[in-house]
Amino acid sequence: MKTWFITGGTPGGFGIAYAEAALEAGDRVALTTRRPAEMPDWARPRGDRVLLLPLDVVATLESTLAEIRAAESLTRGADFPA
Repeated sequence: MKTWFITGGTPGGFGIAYAEAALEAGDRVALTTRRPAEMPDWARPRGDRVLLLPLDVVATLESTLAEIRAAESLTRGADFPA
């Protein structure tokens, strides 16, 4: 059994699609989401194979860039307009 760490856990998005594929393969998933209040109904039937983690990657990136002042490279895995 593998454990996946997946960002972008928004209903209907790529993160959920990846998570569902991993779960169907019998794996476990740690899924980050900007809106955890929308996710319990999705996570509950999957039991302890799902760990929901509140995380707003965009807000985290903005605060990080404010601290370091610049970045030479940025890679985003989630489809979220910048």
